[in-house]
Amino acid sequence: GASPQANGQVIVTPVVGGTGCPSAPVAVTITVNPLPTVSVNNQTICAGQSATLTATTSVSGGSFTWSPATSSNSSLTVSPTISTNYTVSYTLSGCSPVNATASITVNPISAISGNTTLCVGATSLLSNSEAPSQQTPWASSNNNVATVDGGGMVTAIAPGTATITYTTSSSCYTSTTVTVGSIPTLSLATTSMACFGVPNGVIDLTVTGGTAPYTYSWSNNASTQDISNLSAGSYSVYVSDVFGCYAIGTATITQPSGAVSIVNTVTNVGCIGQTNGSINVSVNGGSAGYNISWTGVSSGNPSGIEISNQGGTYNISNLGVGSYSITATDINGCTATSTASVSQPASLVLSTTQVYVLCNGNNTGSINLTVT
Repeated sequence: GASPQANGQVIVTPVVGGTGCPSAPVAVTITVNPLPTVSVNNQTICAGQSATLTATTSVSGGSFTWSPATSSNSSLTVSPTISTNYTVSYTLSGCSPVNATASITVNPISAISGNTTLCVGATSLLSNSEAPSQQTPWASSNNNVATVDGGGMVTAIAPGTATITYTTSSSCYTSTTVTVGSIPTLSLATTSMACFGVPNGVIDLTVTGGTAPYTYSWSNNASTQDISNLSAGSYSVYVSDVFGCYAIGTATITQPSGAVSIVNTVTNVGCIGQTNGSINVSVNGGSAGYNISWTGVSSGNPSGIEISNQGGTYNISNLGVGSYSITATDINGCTATSTASVSQPASLVLSTTQVYVLCNGNNTGSINLTVT
């Protein structure tokens, strides 16, 4: 029944058997260990981080039990999402368990919000719901690509990526990646209408810069890169790349001022059966540089350009009586056709009225000629 408080010897008198008779006293040595203690320090972390709690004890050789986590080591590594208390229990053989509690305080950190895909020259205001650091809350990893001011305003400088970091008042931080795209450059090459009123204009669009794939939106509702079969007029296109960077271009399709037209001036033959008639051909419209050909009683198709300018003329000569089809072809291959007829005068009809002499030898006779 002894309860020693310190190391030393105790005299014990054992009772022998069931006789109740005491035996000779026996000296027993009892070692008294000090009562163990355990301690663990509080920690503060940022959301998403982990912390390691380490328990220390005044007497080694015991075992540890953690709660609410499960571990039998003196150290415990955890990643709580909210502030949490952890208790460690230390048990030494022959002693009652001793406990210690530590608190892990979790400082919150929210994701950065705002547009992070920009085109060169654009700006975007980023934000975070946590209180900012009093020092420099916002920072960019690459100011050559994107800068950010103390209020979270990002300015896109050049194509590339930059990491934007936000630091809270509790020194926690979060980051996001800003991607900067270049603005597309447009080149529009036109092929205008060759002939008046024939819709065969073409616009060939070339896009450089930006980031493919591109989308195309034309003012005539086309969505292809190039457009064709166009009438005269102005056409605009809106080109957007994968990042939403865009450019607008405009091109104009023209046409000749008018269709090719022919005015004929006919000179008829002078006498029946002659071939000295002519047709003087005047051409307007289309694109200057005209070839003249004709078919009919006779035909001709001189090579090259017979009329070099609008309103110019070409004379088709040595024509006989008959109908002729005249074709004018301009330098773009646009044509006009007209008809003209060369005629001749009517045949001469000669009639006479005679007056005979009255007497032999007189000169009173006459002949009156009438030509129709």
